[in-house]
Amino acid sequence: MERLTMLDCYPEDVLRKIVSFVSLSNLIQLISDPSQMSRNLKYAVNQEIMKASYRYEITMARPVNMSIARSESDFMNAREFHMFDMYCVDEELEAVSKIYSKMVCMADLVELQQFLAMLKPSLKLKLHLDMDFCGWRYQRLDLTLLFESLDHIRNRVIGLSLRVSSRTEVNGEIDLDLFENMEVLKLNESKFKGSLSGLKQFSLQPVIATVELALSLQILQLADYNGIDVEVKGDASLDELSFTCSGEPVPEYVKKILMQMTYQGTTSIKYSYTGNDCVDDFLVLVAEVAKRKGFTLKSLAVEGPLVGVPPMYPTEELELCYNENDLLVCQLKLPPTLKKLKLVGHNNVDFGQLFDILPPSLERIDLSFVCGDWDNFKRDLSKFKRLKHLNLTSNWLQSLEDFIFPDFLEELILEGNNITTIEGVAFPKQLKTLNLNLNQIQKLLLGKSSPPLQRLNLDNNFVGSIQISLHNLEQLLATCTATETLLFLQAENVRYLKLTNCRFPPTQFLNLTKLQLENCYQIDNILFPSTIKELELASNNLTEIPPHILRLENLRYLGLSRNKIESAILTFCSNSLEVLDLSSNDIEKFHLTFPKGESKLKHLDLGYNQLRGFSVECLGDAENYNCFWELDLSGNALSKDQIDTLTEELPKSTKSLWATINETFAKNYIER
Repeated sequence: MERLTMLDCYPEDVLRKIVSFVSLSNLIQLISDPSQMSRNLKYAVNQEIMKASYRYEITMARPVNMSIARSESDFMNAREFHMFDMYCVDEELEAVSKIYSKMVCMADLVELQQFLAMLKPSLKLKLHLDMDFCGWRYQRLDLTLLFESLDHIRNRVIGLSLRVSSRTEVNGEIDLDLFENMEVLKLNESKFKGSLSGLKQFSLQPVIATVELALSLQILQLADYNGIDVEVKGDASLDELSFTCSGEPVPEYVKKILMQMTYQGTTSIKYSYTGNDCVDDFLVLVAEVAKRKGFTLKSLAVEGPLVGVPPMYPTEELELCYNENDLLVCQLKLPPTLKKLKLVGHNNVDFGQLFDILPPSLERIDLSFVCGDWDNFKRDLSKFKRLKHLNLTSNWLQSLEDFIFPDFLEELILEGNNITTIEGVAFPKQLKTLNLNLNQIQKLLLGKSSPPLQRLNLDNNFVGSIQISLHNLEQLLATCTATETLLFLQAENVRYLKLTNCRFPPTQFLNLTKLQLENCYQIDNILFPSTIKELELASNNLTEIPPHILRLENLRYLGLSRNKIESAILTFCSNSLEVLDLSSNDIEKFHLTFPKGESKLKHLDLGYNQLRGFSVECLGDAENYNCFWELDLSGNALSKDQIDTLTEELPKSTKSLWATINETFAKNYIER
């Protein structure tokens, strides 16, 4: 019998309105047991799910990423995403999920393959896969197994983004004929074959051959480093275009695309030039084509030397970067509708004149690496009543005294200046992120009356005193002066903390989940909270591992590289650990012990130590290692016989065993 709730008493339209205010995390709780939802409630939930797209970041525990930006993932973990995905498949809902994965080591690749293997086929639920291999630590990358793991869900894939460093040798290419529903393809240093027909968005960097562009394209991004040609059969209708050129400022293929593939609805053009000429001819051509085709740009971005003023302006977003005309900035005729302005790398700017010509409609202003004179600037930014983001990186600012910031400013970036204090500064009440990296800040005091910051970056400063109490700060990065003046006892909301060059008195961190300490002293004085999941203690001159770290029940990542540890006989109190990095120490003895039950350890890095022997017994009870994927023993004095024995005895789940035996670079001795 159908279970009814009080919500079912409401009319359908009211019920849908109520559900629209429910967060995704609460929706996931609702769908965890669909049998408990009435037909009306399920219908309202399904309609709400189909209104949005979703993003999940696959993050195997790894070194603490203390970026000042907040994660964009809509899901807490893989289990939560898979439950949501399975519900959507079973209910035949039309929605799109974007899966992002940053690949550093082989274990990351295995994690992604296993994640994809758990997804079910669907005719309606779609996927966009975004894979970043730019930080891949190995010379070679074999994508064949990854593409094979997509076979059962390839009809779900409508988008594929793949970024690889030019230093990495890639084996495998994307066969577009296998992905009949592909709409978005973005490739960096990767290869493809098959027809581009049906694609709506195509990005290729670098382009090294003739490319036949599909008429279905709406967004096109091309980077040319070697001279290319394109074929355009018929007239296309591109909404957005992006070019990166290094030789001629206006090569023939750019002219061809502008002439044949723009139309009345073209809204955005981005152009980056790295050659020795100027970009004026490109802008003149764009203005001529816009007049002929009848389009008005909303967004225009140009990087490169510009001699004169732009012959045209966009209505909403303008970027002019690394210009060599000192007079240009104050000669701009900016439209009153402009929402975003980015002027990067300009010299001899009068900031007083500049801010006078900026329209009050702006929501984002980026003036990074703009050098000039602040004397004529009144320090009053209150006219920008819609401004939410302000970037004044490397602007030679000495002080924030007397600055009047807009009331609704949410993010303020002041990196690379000479600011010595933020005391007495009237920050706006809506400010959430303050980035003061690379300044001269000496003291931090945050209390109940301070602005409600959530993220504060004081890295690369000279902070001698830090005191936080009764404040909602969630994330803090700071470089200190090795003094014992850190008072965090009342910083109950800090979750992410990175400290450099600190000396600790007896200290208790409350409620942290991520902690990174570098070049710090008296770490034994720290009482680490049980809430910590990721702990990075690289480069702290540790000679032994603090024993209380082994008692952290929720620890997923432990990094102890670049210390002076000689012995690592480790007994952990729980099986939560997924990644252990002990590389670049002086370890001669190593042994792991975990409690009874299945170990979650996936990646163990013992590279560049003093190990002269290593056997599977060093891992403890290897039978409990069901998801152990990667072992790195590079740079240790191990024989080929020892490595050959290991390849036979390591857990069956192991995909990689890295070692250096008579080789310059590490080699994987396991092929499974």
